[in-house]
Amino acid sequence: MVSSLPRRASDLVPAKPQAGRDPVAALLLEGRVDVEAVPALVDAGLASVAARALERHGGGGAAGASGDPARAALARARVEALARHAASKAAVGPLLAAWRRAGLDVLAFKGFYLAEAVHRDPADRPYSDVDVALRAGAGMPDDPAELARAAAELAEAAGWRVVWRLGEAPRTGSLHDERYDGHELLQLVHARTGLECDVHRRLVHNNLNIARASAAAERITAAVWEASEPVTLAGVAVRAPSHVDSALVGLVAARSWSGDRHELRPHDFLDLAALMAAGGFGVPELLARAGELGMARTAAVFTDRCDPARGVLDLAAPGGAEMLVLDLRMVPERWPRGVAQAMRKLGLRYEESVAAVRAWPAVTDQVRLWRRGGGAAPAERHATAVGSAPPDRRSWREAQMGVRRALHLHGLGAESHPRLALACLLAVAERRGFHVTVGRGRAGLALFAGGERLPLDQLGSSAAAAAGWWPDRDTRPPAGPLARLRSVGAGGLLLRGEALVQLWLARRSLASGTFAEVQARWAGRAGGARSGRPVAASPERDEVLALGRPVASASRFVPDARCVAQSLAGQAMLSRRGVPSRIHFGFRRGPDGAVAGHAWLEALGAVVVGDEGLDEFTRTATFDA
Repeated sequence: MVSSLPRRASDLVPAKPQAGRDPVAALLLEGRVDVEAVPALVDAGLASVAARALERHGGGGAAGASGDPARAALARARVEALARHAASKAAVGPLLAAWRRAGLDVLAFKGFYLAEAVHRDPADRPYSDVDVALRAGAGMPDDPAELARAAAELAEAAGWRVVWRLGEAPRTGSLHDERYDGHELLQLVHARTGLECDVHRRLVHNNLNIARASAAAERITAAVWEASEPVTLAGVAVRAPSHVDSALVGLVAARSWSGDRHELRPHDFLDLAALMAAGGFGVPELLARAGELGMARTAAVFTDRCDPARGVLDLAAPGGAEMLVLDLRMVPERWPRGVAQAMRKLGLRYEESVAAVRAWPAVTDQVRLWRRGGGAAPAERHATAVGSAPPDRRSWREAQMGVRRALHLHGLGAESHPRLALACLLAVAERRGFHVTVGRGRAGLALFAGGERLPLDQLGSSAAAAAGWWPDRDTRPPAGPLARLRSVGAGGLLLRGEALVQLWLARRSLASGTFAEVQARWAGRAGGARSGRPVAASPERDEVLALGRPVASASRFVPDARCVAQSLAGQAMLSRRGVPSRIHFGFRRGPDGAVAGHAWLEALGAVVVGDEGLDEFTRTATFDA
């Protein structure tokens, strides 16, 4: 046992609180809660911890004098968290029981397990999904694909929908292609509650399919299974990693080796403190076990930034340079993820180039017909792309990429000219021998193969495209360069030049700081600029909306100038003209469960930048200037 460990993470109260600390850090490291911070703490999933801190320490500051509303808000959020956990238990129990009855070994770890079996109060540990690992029981064939198939059938019988499973027959709607060699075995969604379950075959991430990392993941997984302990979850006897292993695979590796890339979360501090208290270990024991698993460097990097025993927690998202340094400190245990991602992007660029070359003849023929006065709907021009078989997942993705890139080379966008893009895709499918048919629905046009609606997510970025629906809208060929130049005029060129400068500044600022920091600096300058200019001098509403076109046009000439940078640039341009504006952030969940974010700019009651299917997005934050 390590006597210096706290019984609870929220018992850590330094003698000298740091003034001006972030409210989350103030709660975790000082046990201090201010009334004004309660909404932020609720949003961070810390309502239960904050409520106990108020009871124990009086909240500090204003909370001591007028804490009743704060306590009510925290109590309500805690009850909601408990209700969600109870619903999750009711959904997960039958699933775990079905797997165990079939003889499968089940190991639970991360959020659901920690909430149920480690934390003092399940409300202390919110979670977005349930994580379990499976392996074949004694006497069963040890084939991952067969294990995934059997587990998926049992899950469906227990009321879960299978989003994807390892070894499934190649189909276009799957999350991974046949080359996938990552940590997942299958992904499930509960039909009634929408709860997601991520079923692992390995306990640590390797989403970039690095062979050396896959071997290390297999070795770590086998060692953790060997040291696992029996535990009862939702009334079912399963297994869980030892407390120290749970900290290493479910926390240290999860933050260091996945797409999170060292970006810590508030509950990392609470999880590590709870596991240390329950398992009676400290950082020395954690590092010793990490050495046995081949991840001592990774554990040292993590505990330098998150250590409950020392009261250390760094919630600041690391910048690019710091992230690279942290990655390099983990070598040779894990190859720097940023370097691996760069190599992967190069490979994708090569694949896209090859796809564009293959699609170029068919796309060029369709564009030529369209420019000569075509424009007939794809359903009329190509009722069917005749071939011998439906496309597999990889071939369909390549065909879409090829059409999109080939259209770009013609100066056209797939989403800007939807019927043309679909006609090009059908022409490419016909040349490649795919049997694809066109169908119509209330959501637009769709392509089908083998009775299955094909996704169009590589052709367009909307949720509808991911689900396989495409706009049924025809367009006319754009005017030539000289005609476009005359229509823009001198004033339009100046606006595009201004937008180009603002986009470049936005991209440079975002590369060296967080969005909130950059926007706060820009908003401060905007407030000073407006203070000397009356709002009556602002442009009319139509002029404000017209500023979106120069920003969109200039974004083609600034690398990676996407919605966030475009919204910042548009806000800066409006501020120079004395027009208040607001940047919105939102997210949407696609049919495959993937979450996509978006930013857009509003002014004078209208969307100026980023008006792309906003009804599909749930708003999460706003930034005014």
